[in-house]
Amino acid sequence: MTAVDPARAAVAMDDLLAVMTPADFEDIRAAWTVAAPAHLDQLDAAAAEALRAMRAYGNAHGVAERWTAVDGTPAWVRLGLLDTLAAWYAGRAATCRHIPDPRRPEPVFAAAWRPRLVACKACYPTLFRLGGDADWTCDGCGRVDRERGSGARVALGPFTFLFGICRGCRGDLPVPGVTGSSQTSREDRS
Repeated sequence: MTAVDPARAAVAMDDLLAVMTPADFEDIRAAWTVAAPAHLDQLDAAAAEALRAMRAYGNAHGVAERWTAVDGTPAWVRLGLLDTLAAWYAGRAATCRHIPDPRRPEPVFAAAWRPRLVACKACYPTLFRLGGDADWTCDGCGRVDRERGSGARVALGPFTFLFGICRGCRGDLPVPGVTGSSQTSREDRS
C-alpha cells in the first residue's frame, strides 16, 4: 500500500475543489448514496450538528452565517483545513483521547495553531485553548493584534477548522469583533 502524503493530498484537493461545480458535488453525493447510504446518513447528521453549533456561535457573537465558494476563503485557511483533514483520513493526525475516526462521523474540530490535531466536541475547548499573545496572533501572517484580531471558524461538513485572523488578513470574511478582556481566549471568540 502506498503511503499518503497529506500535504500533497491537501494541495490536490484544493485544486480539485477550485474547479468543481455544484453539479459535480451532486454527482459525488449520488454515488455515495448508492455506495454507502448508512455512512452518508451519519455524515449528514454530523454535518447538521456542526452547522447548528456554527449557527449558535454566530448568533451568540453577532456574526451572520455566510456560505462561500472555495476561492472566497484564504488559501492558508483552506490548505490548513485540507492538510489536517487528509492527515486524519490517512490515519496520520493526532486525535483527542476519544479517538474520533472519519469512519464514524461526528462533529470534529481542528485548529491552525495545532496542525494535524483532530478533537471531538467535548475535548476541543481544552485542546485548542490559548493564552497571552498566542490568543491574539493571526495564523495567516503571525501578527499579534490585541485590538482588531479575532478568532474565526470555517466548516466542511462535520469538520470545523478554527483560526486566528487579523483585520488585514480577514478581508470580507464575517468574523466577530474583538470584545471582552485579554482574559478571553481565542476559542471563546472563535
